Amino acid sequence: MKRFINIRTLAALLMASAAIVSCSVKEDIFEEETTIKEEPAVQPAKVYTLSVNATKGGDDEATKALSLEGKTLNAAWAQNEEVTVYNNTKKAQLDGTLKAQSDGSSTTLKGSLTGTIENGDELILRFNSADYASQSGTLDYIAANCDFAEASITVSSVDGENNVIPTTSTASFVNQQAIVKFILKDQDNNDLNVSNLTISAGSNRLVSARSFRGSGEKTYYTGYTVDAGTGNTNTNGGYDQILDGNTATKWCVTTDTKTGGVWFVEFHTASSVQVDGYKLTTADDTQTYSGRNPKNWTLKAKVNSGDAWTVIDTKTGNTDMPAANYSSVDFETDVQGMYQYFRLEVSTVQSGDWFQLSEMQLYGCSDREFSFRYGNVNVTPAAATNELTVALNNQSGASDTYTLTARSGGVGYDFTKSGVRFESGKYYAITVKMAEAPPAARTLAEATAEDLGKIAGADGNIYDDAAAATAAGTTAVAMIAYVSGSEGLAIALADESGYMTWSTAKSTCEGKTAVTGAAWVLPSLNQWKTMFSANGGSENSYSDLNTTISNAGGTALQEGSYWSSSENYSGDAYLMFFSGGHAGWSVYNKFSDGHVRACLAF
Repeated sequence: MKRFINIRTLAALLMASAAIVSCSVKEDIFEEETTIKEEPAVQPAKVYTLSVNATKGGDDEATKALSLEGKTLNAAWAQNEEVTVYNNTKKAQLDGTLKAQSDGSSTTLKGSLTGTIENGDELILRFNSADYASQSGTLDYIAANCDFAEASITVSSVDGENNVIPTTSTASFVNQQAIVKFILKDQDNNDLNVSNLTISAGSNRLVSARSFRGSGEKTYYTGYTVDAGTGNTNTNGGYDQILDGNTATKWCVTTDTKTGGVWFVEFHTASSVQVDGYKLTTADDTQTYSGRNPKNWTLKAKVNSGDAWTVIDTKTGNTDMPAANYSSVDFETDVQGMYQYFRLEVSTVQSGDWFQLSEMQLYGCSDREFSFRYGNVNVTPAAATNELTVALNNQSGASDTYTLTARSGGVGYDFTKSGVRFESGKYYAITVKMAEAPPAARTLAEATAEDLGKIAGADGNIYDDAAAATAAGTTAVAMIAYVSGSEGLAIALADESGYMTWSTAKSTCEGKTAVTGAAWVLPSLNQWKTMFSANGGSENSYSDLNTTISNAGGTALQEGSYWSSSENYSGDAYLMFFSGGHAGWSVYNKFSDGHVRACLAF
């Protein structure tokens, strides 16, 4: 358990689809020779013993178990606290840890390490990976989750019993972060109790997380056991086919099979494996049906079957999977480590109602390198407060521009100040007067069911109506017509018209980028019906939808015209027709004097 000295408050300082067909295997089976890369030949791993004293690196430095006293971070070791060891010479993380043998300002670190250590190697001693991105605003949280101190020692020799002898007997730990206590006030100097605080740096070098990243030769794992999934199993198109090691089969499912808004597959390996990334491979007909490639997905993992899932990778709006058959792409995970159980969840595809992939493989890397991820620091206290203590690690190493944004009682506040530098190993208490900020723009990705009838601007933001979009300097492009969970559709405010077949109607809509972060699609029959129903009518009613479109500043659907759907029937297209106030669905091969109204999928 970490021990703390009392915090002493300081003087205040100022600062800031394509046509849908059934899933099938090609008659001419394409067999891909799969080569599993093995670990490169290295020296056999040995078990070493290392014992070294650990102290502060100087009067203004700090080590572990952060505590605050004055402007300097003073630290006290707690017995059994652990330190990892990285061989910086060989670029490899050593298995095992060193443990503090006693409490106090200095201690002895001792433990067994597995790997390769030779004379002259530089060993870096660090505490476990820190997550700065989401903090609670307390010193307790920082001490438990955001410690970041390190020391470096050089190996003098390794004796016959594999005891590692360093060139110096003491490892001097240096703290790599600043601790900042923000005291928030409004412009009238009243306490500003906030429910969240976001801190960003102009250089974008503010650390959100640090970890050891995989590098070097990749080993692709095989031999997965599939536990559960979406759709069928034990047949081509079943979820287990994505892990069968055969690119000639695939996992191929429709929207109707989603569970909780996602397609998923769960599987495990025979024992825990080091996961640095994973490979996804497109299916046999992806060149024709590229809309089936995943767009938004999450990979989860855990060590034991009874553990809670941990998100180890998230992709949003991803377009890396190519419109090509049997094409593989490697993805590095955000959180790398040892896991045995896995769950892949896909929520959105590039377009249409079908999702497919032929293969997935996890991989581990032969070497590991220490790295940072940069981004904002988000502070969410257990209860609204005006005093938040935060760990900040800015890798720019120089003065920076800091911006603080917060919410209090539903009102936004912000503050920006340039020329600010937080020095590692120091504690700051800063009073910040924040100004009330105008409401932040919301993007299509943030739309909820309450946004039905509102406008999507060409900038990707949501507006109350076309006039509001114009006032904001953007073009009103579409009206939000359907939202369900993380998915939705916004119908275009204007038509495309002329003599069209189903294929030309489809090509007219798709491939255009009308809104930042979203693309036109030709809605399916079910999507059209759902949009009508979402706007208060039956699945064949357009009057309520027309009223909403007109009120939002768009052009209503015109009676006597036709709208195409991306579902086909025996080679022909489903079309919505309006005649004499009656709406219905029919199947047409082509139509004249027709109209096509596309949608934005988000």
